[in-house]
Amino acid sequence: MSVDILKQLDRAKRYVEKSQLEDAIEAYQSVLSAAPNHLESMQALGDLYTRQDQSERAAFYYGMLFDRFTGPREEPKALALYTRFLKSHQQPPERVARYALLLQKQNRAEESIEQFTAAALAFELSGKGDDALTCFVRIAQLDPDNRDRHIAVAELAERMGNMAAAARGYLRAGQLMTGDDPESLKMFARAHKLLPNDRSAALLYAQSLLRNGDAAGALALLTPLAATETDATFLETYSESLMRSGRLDDARHAGNDVRVLESALEALLAKAADGGACQNHSLLLAGQLGIFPDLPNLLLGVPNGSRGGLHGRMIASIRCR
Repeated sequence: MSVDILKQLDRAKRYVEKSQLEDAIEAYQSVLSAAPNHLESMQALGDLYTRQDQSERAAFYYGMLFDRFTGPREEPKALALYTRFLKSHQQPPERVARYALLLQKQNRAEESIEQFTAAALAFELSGKGDDALTCFVRIAQLDPDNRDRHIAVAELAERMGNMAAAARGYLRAGQLMTGDDPESLKMFARAHKLLPNDRSAALLYAQSLLRNGDAAGALALLTPLAATETDATFLETYSESLMRSGRLDDARHAGNDVRVLESALEALLAKAADGGACQNHSLLLAGQLGIFPDLPNLLLGVPNGSRGGLHGRMIASIRCR
């Protein structure tokens, strides 16, 4: 720090002591001109303009100070500064987004969403789509069970040509529409259209098609992926599509399809420990595959609630084939 700056600082402080605010402002401004990152001068100028009831001028210098409070230890200061002096004045969207992020780190979700929304809209108006999308993604993360948030992310990403982000948004929205299969089907269809070769999009879309009675459509989606799949959920979905499409005979005579169905059966058995629909489904599938040719006789006289004891024998049979 040069001698001139030290002298100007000393002069500015004496002016403040004498309540000569205009002279103090001039002295601090000269320091800031010589040292643009001088935090003490920014703070002093903000305080002096506040004392003069010039809140807009004060906000200008407090904003400069806020932008320089970037270290982790300075975040509480930045948050307090913005809340007290800047929030009531229009700010650049970059500054609003940073304030929203600070609120998020403090687990103040509702306030953070409000600020991210304001920043996102301002970014959109100024043609900064990528920054707007980043804000909308943050909002969706803060409110993960709100399907409308994910749809907003997806639609903006689609307009921007970011197909991966758009598909993720539509998929998540579809997953949240558990009580509305036709609507969730639309979301999964949009995601698959954007990323036709994406495994997750194909699987979720196929599961939704099955729930809506379109087994052939589900099978068409999954067949190109089935040859190399080992995931239990995928294999279970694929096996159901084969069965409900009337393809069981083809599956029995095609090595890969039998492997898929048997793997799916094993997954069903693992899920059937508590009995119920999955248990009955797995028993039926075992009989259709010929794993237990005498299954009808085996089940005679066995109450539904007691069928779980058969599952261990069925798994062992699969693994010995």
